[in-house]
Amino acid sequence: MLNNGDKMNEELIKKIDELIKIKIAEEAIRFKLIEEMIGRKSVGMFEDMGVQGKVQVGVRKWNPDPNGKEIAQDGQKGYYGPWTFQEAFNLLTNGGRDFLHQQGYKTTGLATNGGNWIALSSDTNAPSATDTTLAGEYTTVGLSRAQGTVTHVTGNTTSTVQYTFTATGTATAVQKSALFAVQTAGTMVHENTFSSVNLANNDQLQVTWTVTLS
Repeated sequence: MLNNGDKMNEELIKKIDELIKIKIAEEAIRFKLIEEMIGRKSVGMFEDMGVQGKVQVGVRKWNPDPNGKEIAQDGQKGYYGPWTFQEAFNLLTNGGRDFLHQQGYKTTGLATNGGNWIALSSDTNAPSATDTTLAGEYTTVGLSRAQGTVTHVTGNTTSTVQYTFTATGTATAVQKSALFAVQTAGTMVHENTFSSVNLANNDQLQVTWTVTLS
């Protein structure tokens, strides 16, 4: 028969055992996440150290309302719902890597513009470092390639490129974006996918690329 001291020791041992099990489970999850990131690297979704980055995509829906206080680009009254955001790591293409070396270190063949033209697509194929074009790139419904606003603070390691698209029609399963150096054709520097979104007339899609040089 256990006395009070033995019972307390037994309860303490059980609690310690439970804590050890929780810690083991946490470590297993951590190593699983590391394995997944290493796996992504093989398909270009996790950048090498040096040039890293992410793309953030925000969506807000337009709600027509004759009594609304906002006016859309087509003159319709209504109001916008809240922004919802998602983000993921980006991919530096082979052509993009060459472009950055060319711009940063060579004296000839320099472009007059950096990689700040944002393109969109509903293409479902996984991005690849060997891609040179954005398959299925939008050229209509307000989602045509657009030049983003570039922000960089002197001494900082990051630059952002941002543009807010406003749909002028219906776009289904928009789920891929890329950064180009010019308005048409040109070098595709970065590419990425995100969870697909459906857009209706006047809905807005904000794309923010963040590129880190470290």
